[in-house]
Amino acid sequence: MSSRILTASVIGVDAFNDDPDGVLKKAENGTVAVFANNAPAFYAITPARLAQLLDLEAKLARPGSDVALDGALFNDPAPAPVAVPLGKFAMYDGWQPDAEFQRMAALWGIALTAPATPEELASFVAYWQSVSPRAVAAEAGPQPANWPRRQQRPAEARYERHF
Repeated sequence: MSSRILTASVIGVDAFNDDPDGVLKKAENGTVAVFANNAPAFYAITPARLAQLLDLEAKLARPGSDVALDGALFNDPAPAPVAVPLGKFAMYDGWQPDAEFQRMAALWGIALTAPATPEELASFVAYWQSVSPRAVAAEAGPQPANWPRRQQRPAEARYERHF
């Protein structure tokens, strides 16, 4: 198998083991390719050549321009918080959902494929006007055993989970 050798100085591993310092002093540019079984095994370099290579690497790592870019240009802005109504809110006859209602329902895990019908809205409003804060708290989380649970009607179940 052929390999590209990156230096003009080449030596066998046995000869290198006999006098590594002498080999490196005679090496062109302070770099020697050491062979074992007719294949390159490793490169040996002098400390001076290592310092040159590290300086070259540091120069290449720096930008070619002295113009510094502000790190804020690369940061994504934080997502805007979504206003979610918590607990019981003021409900009145004729209440209508706003334009964001279907999108917010999707965020709450309820996929509405069409706007609510007038019957569904009337049922929803009536439910929220009749529910006590204690029942709202009971449905929102764990409840004591002595709190009764209110049975849901099908139209109410469609909208209830997001409040």
